[in-house]
Amino acid sequence: MSEKPNRSKDNTKSCKNFLETLIRLSVRKSQQTLDNIKGLILGLLEGTVQPDIFTIRLQKELDSQRQPGLAAFLKKSLPDLRLAISRNELSIDGLNRPNIQIPVSSLQNNVMQPMIRQFSHSSEKAVKRNSTDASLDASNLVKPSTSKRERASISDEKVSKNIQCGFCLSENEKLRDPKVLPCSHVHCLPCLTASVETSNSVRCSQCSDTYDAIDLTKLPSALSSEEIRHWCNVCTEQSSTSEQALVYCSDCMKKYCYKHQQMHGELHSSHHIVSINMYSLQGDKVQVKFCALHQDQSYTMGCKVCLEVFCVQCLSNRQTCSAGTHHNVLSLKELVNFLRKPINKLRKRLMDKEGALLKLFKVTSGIISEYEIETQSFVAKLHESRDCQLAALKDGYSSVEADFVKARGEVLNQMKEFMEVRVEKNLSEIDHHQRRIDTRFKHSHMVDIIRGHRDSKDELGLLLDNKLAEVPKLELKNLALASKKKCRNLEIEIVPTRALVIDFLSGSATQEPQSLKLCKQVSTNQCTISVCSYADNTYISFDDGSIAVLDSEYDIMPLHYDYMGVLDHVEGIAILNDVMYSLVTLGDESVYIYVHDLTGNYVNHWKHPDLAYSYNKITVVGNKLVVPDRQHGQLMVYSLYGEVLDQIACGLNTCMAVACANSESVVVSDSEASTVFIINIVTGETLWSCQTVGKPQGVVCYRNSCVLVYSRSSEMLCVLDIGTGKLLSEISNDGLKGSIYDLDIDGDMLIVPKCYAEQVLFYQLL
Repeated sequence: MSEKPNRSKDNTKSCKNFLETLIRLSVRKSQQTLDNIKGLILGLLEGTVQPDIFTIRLQKELDSQRQPGLAAFLKKSLPDLRLAISRNELSIDGLNRPNIQIPVSSLQNNVMQPMIRQFSHSSEKAVKRNSTDASLDASNLVKPSTSKRERASISDEKVSKNIQCGFCLSENEKLRDPKVLPCSHVHCLPCLTASVETSNSVRCSQCSDTYDAIDLTKLPSALSSEEIRHWCNVCTEQSSTSEQALVYCSDCMKKYCYKHQQMHGELHSSHHIVSINMYSLQGDKVQVKFCALHQDQSYTMGCKVCLEVFCVQCLSNRQTCSAGTHHNVLSLKELVNFLRKPINKLRKRLMDKEGALLKLFKVTSGIISEYEIETQSFVAKLHESRDCQLAALKDGYSSVEADFVKARGEVLNQMKEFMEVRVEKNLSEIDHHQRRIDTRFKHSHMVDIIRGHRDSKDELGLLLDNKLAEVPKLELKNLALASKKKCRNLEIEIVPTRALVIDFLSGSATQEPQSLKLCKQVSTNQCTISVCSYADNTYISFDDGSIAVLDSEYDIMPLHYDYMGVLDHVEGIAILNDVMYSLVTLGDESVYIYVHDLTGNYVNHWKHPDLAYSYNKITVVGNKLVVPDRQHGQLMVYSLYGEVLDQIACGLNTCMAVACANSESVVVSDSEASTVFIINIVTGETLWSCQTVGKPQGVVCYRNSCVLVYSRSSEMLCVLDIGTGKLLSEISNDGLKGSIYDLDIDGDMLIVPKCYAEQVLFYQLL
């Protein structure tokens, strides 16, 4: 027994020397480190920083290795060191005197130990201390005569204390939007914002804790001292003054200060203790829920079948489940763990539903935007046509414009109403349920989780089982302009055009053409191989190696280029930035790519490894050229200067055409294999392949929504979905007969070169 005081005295001196050593080490570092270390030591001595937290922060400040035994040493030696400092027996060199409050002296603790043991054997008897200073009544920790519900409902009597912002020194009601930092200290939001703008971090003015990349808007608000302070229940029950609580016991349902925490820990070491910060954040989650019928009994179990929760007395009175069988009883924790799987399944269904609706919302928004642009484009064309006519027709144009915008506006309003009323409403409901589920799991008691799932699963089931609303098939209207040269009259009308179809499974939208209207037929008097629309002109290549330009008046003008007469056959042409790229066959049956400007001036050429007279085409994708190589069954990817960037093997047999699908992909038709496919020229991946088009020849992409392919077998224009390759429709027309090796698009105008008929046809897509 005589060794105990000596050992305690040695521990006290060792702790004092350790703290002084820390201060001396910090002096060698920066002033900020010294201030932080002094703040930590003051917090440790005053009880605001626990030994475990102290060791973590110390390791961070000094960038040192972890010391596993330091926290245990401090817990053992700190009480005696605090006592010695409060009696002026010891002091820490280099540190201001800490404000230490020692409620119970070491002598009183010696008297108190046998009383604690006596109380632990008989908790129903109140133990009173003989000493006036030791005013703690141990019976106040647990009152057997008071029910748990009554003890839980005892209000925290707060001691009025000033809360001050360490930056602007405002107090209480004068604080401006006060926010609580993770260290529990309060500062004005403008002050914190200014600190972030200055140093990109927040440093507490009271404890010097520093927080990087912290979202100030998500910090909890502190409107009054009662909302951010928790006071010791035992202190408030015994006297008019109180100490700030550090922990909360969910078994006793009381908050304890440092002094009473030590007492409680010796009496009830098995009780569930949480920090006061955790209690503040999840107070409802850690508190005990009491039975509504038996107020002294807490809910401890629930039925796996009917999802009812019970106390022990409830279960003894209700043995039969609502399903007609005995209750399948689990503990609350087991029942919540059991419900995690169906709840997560439900949450996944909600997320899937939300994803489908968001996809639909995005597609519909894109269609609306494109539709509005298209409407404006038609209105612009209407204005241009109107300005070319006599002034006497001005009123008629205005009337037609109003009718046109009104007709399109009605359809647009229907689409917007569908998106806002049907889609956004479902999204809002799903978001509401998701946030409710997430909030319940984060902050609600297990009982509330079970009840909430029971009450809302039927409602969520109805929401999730509802099919996505179908978009009505809308009849769109475009302008059909028919004007005669040298005529003062203008024939104009609003006519029905394509139907808008939204595919809910793929989330894609197509403006599928339904028919063709022949607008112009131009005779070329030569075998027409390929066409390319560029800047209001149509460029045509012929089998004799010549190229011509078809202007907006449909007049044919030969293009005179430097190497005219050298070429034997022009397979295909593509134009980018006023530069034409031609896939040609020379007289010796070698294949080249020739480059010249639109006036015919030679720029460059290079050899292409393919068979002569393949009727292959050439296309531009971004800043790359893509050309089929039937001889080697691959696609050649060139730079605009002839450098080979890639060779993509795709097993071509008799490639007829290639067209740009988007910034990374091309669509290819293989006539011999009766296959149309889209391939990504960056990854080499085939995105889809379609074998439903017999002997496909010319191919072109339309409005990023569908692929138009001419079938030599059926002599029809096949419409494929650009996202899946699914055959949407087939369009027949008397003009679509014979060999058509190429197609091109100018707005809604389909340009069709008829090889052996020596014609170029212009069709309006309807």
